[in-house]
Amino acid sequence: MTAENKKLILIVEDDPTSSLLYTNFLESRGFNVLTVADGKTAIDAVIANPDIQVILMDIRLPELDGISSMKEIKKIRKDIPIIAQTAYAMVEDKARLLKAGFDSYLSKPVKPDTLYDLLLSFLK
Repeated sequence: MTAENKKLILIVEDDPTSSLLYTNFLESRGFNVLTVADGKTAIDAVIANPDIQVILMDIRLPELDGISSMKEIKKIRKDIPIIAQTAYAMVEDKARLLKAGFDSYLSKPVKPDTLYDLLLSFLK
């Protein structure tokens, strides 16, 4: 990706280690990354950055959880893909999150290639 067409990904993750891992991986693949640590800040980031193209959203967050944050963001930008990423890895957890309104789901630990392929599927 050239500098002009780098895609901006918002990572909403309260764990600094996970946030750093996602950021390093995505930047090494040519993405621009914006990180925030809670749901309220994620909403503010979406309002302030209309060029965000995909959101990677943790479910357990301080201030405002991932499901509530996703619902508020969808009111602002219903077109933006929001991918739930969570340690909840049961089949029923995935179904619950997709039914709540997430566009996709990744269970932790997230495999880098799976994340990359999923992001590309939303950016085509």
